[in-house]
Amino acid sequence: MGIPRICFVYYLYKGLVMTYENIKFKEHDDGAGGKATVAIEPFLVELIEKLALKYPQWVFEEADSNFTWAQVNGKSVRSGYVATHFKVMDKREELGLVYADNYAKGKRYAVDNFRVQQMRERGSGMKTIHLNKAMKHIDKFFGKKDITEKVVEACKVAYQISYEVNNQLTSTMHSTWRDLQPKAIDFLLAKYWEEFCVFAKTEGGDFPRKTAEAKASTAIDQALRKGDAYLVHIDGLDYAIQKGEKNPITIKASEELPDFIRRSVGMLKLLEDHQILIDVGLRVSPTTFVVLEPNIC
Repeated sequence: MGIPRICFVYYLYKGLVMTYENIKFKEHDDGAGGKATVAIEPFLVELIEKLALKYPQWVFEEADSNFTWAQVNGKSVRSGYVATHFKVMDKREELGLVYADNYAKGKRYAVDNFRVQQMRERGSGMKTIHLNKAMKHIDKFFGKKDITEKVVEACKVAYQISYEVNNQLTSTMHSTWRDLQPKAIDFLLAKYWEEFCVFAKTEGGDFPRKTAEAKASTAIDQALRKGDAYLVHIDGLDYAIQKGEKNPITIKASEELPDFIRRSVGMLKLLEDHQILIDVGLRVSPTTFVVLEPNIC
């Protein structure tokens, strides 16, 4: 029997059939032009069933699966899939991962998310052979992020995006410079920077602008890492502000924001994600911005 993509169907004991609308599977090809059947890894069935019933507002999405095989006319053929990993979602927010972990003695339940990772010094996830303990771990650690956790996550993303933007713009500048170099060497022997900028604008596709952007992105990245820039994360009507990763987070309404932060965020909102505004800052995402203090560049 085919299993619809948006629900989970399986046979319980005594021949009963249960359907869960909050368990979703990927579509898999069966290798013969059709869609393969998908079921939950048997070891996980009871845990996923209990979670689906206890938290109907959560959605359990297949994250990984394995083939299942059957013998047909003496040959092994692919008969379907079993889902071994489930991503747990609350609307569009990912709460964590629940999966079956293989170890020397068989299988065990594994639970992992950002809260678990913060607790553990090494390894990944919390693992147990006991279903009740797995349920307790999920009850304790799974749930929507509070504003502090959102800011911590936004800070990590801001660090990564700031690095990527800086690396991209600096690489573009260096690439343009390499293309210009043969002509530029002779030219600069007799000219000053102002004349060179006019030449470069014609030969190098606005080299002065690219140079300015690369320098500005370096200043933004350095300010963020030194704690001299402000991380601003918007959560509904609240603005969470943090200057330096180790400093406290301040929550303000829009009308309470310092004028330069309000102006800077307003301008950065007009950009695309991962774009910078010289002397202003970086738009990380629609809700996260890196704002420079005036005159830092």
